[in-house]
Amino acid sequence: MQYECEDMLGDAALLDALGVGIGRTEMMNVALAVKKLGEDPKKGVATVRFFGKFLGTHADYYVFETTLKSPPEEPEQQPDEIPIEWNTGANGYVYFVANHLGGPLTQLPHVTPAQVKAARTLKRFLTGRLANAVSSYPVFPGNEGNYLRAQIARISCTTVVCPAGLFVVNEEGGLENAEEFTPLPAREMGAAANWSHRYSHLKKQGRCMVHKREAPEDEEDTFEWTEEELEEGPEQLVS
Repeated sequence: MQYECEDMLGDAALLDALGVGIGRTEMMNVALAVKKLGEDPKKGVATVRFFGKFLGTHADYYVFETTLKSPPEEPEQQPDEIPIEWNTGANGYVYFVANHLGGPLTQLPHVTPAQVKAARTLKRFLTGRLANAVSSYPVFPGNEGNYLRAQIARISCTTVVCPAGLFVVNEEGGLENAEEFTPLPAREMGAAANWSHRYSHLKKQGRCMVHKREAPEDEEDTFEWTEEELEEGPEQLVS
């Protein structure tokens, strides 16, 4: 099976030299886990990236960010709910998690706007058990697996960055490598202006692309959208 992944060992050496990360030994095991996931014909992944490690009270989560060769088909959306972004936006990637490296991998479900909005209001420890209920107020609409996926969406849209100019947005709204990108000297990469957010901004609505309701035919002149429906920008790949 063919798949693409990052230079795990190279990244491990760089992070270790900076005094951050999870250490070279554990990263070697992560690289083996990535290889196992990428070569699993049942998973059918096209790309794999180690997203990170989440600590839990009973077990930890090792999270892997992937794209699939055959993305899942979009289910029927509920007409009275804000629709889920399917294979795009907050759900542009599929995530697999394991409690220990080399252990069984579980695919996390797509995240809903309601789960993203609820996750923003909560601060709680993970247990390491995906099926556990999330005991909280306000009530979280899902289990710990859904809560973990919602926090992954928030983290990825906020913290994943890339050198400015490395990517361009194509006609389909996806990213592709820029043809004429020239890396800047290392000293200049210390400026925040030379970096861009890799993923789209996650709006207050819980989506990257704002969804607006259709105004009823007899209320077109008086219909008002909510503040969430009127939110704009920032555009993709902004600094």
